[in-house]
Amino acid sequence: MKNEQDLSRRKIKDYIIKLIDLNNLEEAKGLINDYKLKVTDDAEIYSLLSVIYVMENNIREAESTLREALKVDSTNIDILYNLAYLYECPEIKCLPLALHYYRRCLELTDDKDLLNGLPVKIDELKSAIKTVNDDSRPLVSIVVLAYNQLEYTKMCIDSIYKYTSHINYELITVDNGSTDGTRAYFEGLPHRKMVNIINNVRAVDGFNAGMEAAEGKYTAVVSNDFIFTHNWLDNLLICIESDESIGYVSPGANSVSNHQQ
Repeated sequence: MKNEQDLSRRKIKDYIIKLIDLNNLEEAKGLINDYKLKVTDDAEIYSLLSVIYVMENNIREAESTLREALKVDSTNIDILYNLAYLYECPEIKCLPLALHYYRRCLELTDDKDLLNGLPVKIDELKSAIKTVNDDSRPLVSIVVLAYNQLEYTKMCIDSIYKYTSHINYELITVDNGSTDGTRAYFEGLPHRKMVNIINNVRAVDGFNAGMEAAEGKYTAVVSNDFIFTHNWLDNLLICIESDESIGYVSPGANSVSNHQQ
């Protein structure tokens, strides 16, 4: 039964590819949408949809589609490679992310052609990034402000380490007069920048104290009750690097204080 289902899916996708080759994009998109309603675990169908968006010069939609595909299969080489390629495009140029996804391909692939070509591509990107921003300087300085609530702080820091390791960042911790062991916890972390304030100076001055130590191209200021998820910083970087006139970006939330909805 499973073999029959796989064969049926393959036939549908082959037909979609044929439609794309014939530039019959609207019919192809219709079939893809029908397919996605029935099959939710096939990353390849997202890749085909991204190809259509690229052909339509809709790079943003292509990127969004491929990022959805990663939720289905985070080790799909085609998805990773296509994302890396998109992050080199002028429309959403973000070379650090392109470098990250090419590196992921290198880690996962056994394709000899890719294995030969990826190191060259990675070296080219590293040179391009160095030209824009010296490698000794972090891309992002992450300032974490904490006043007590040690358990929250630990979850916050753990989520930064888990979801930000592929980005060149420096961690700056600010203990805003905590009395619950926060300072000792920060001193035990593998980072070199700590700001210890004896008495609580409140949020604005606490963040300013951390920002004074920042050396990154960008600075992200976060409170210790933030829990980060996949792509949290990637999305902010994509936004701020999309236009030179953007100086500040902030994520929205579905339910936080001050009536934000």
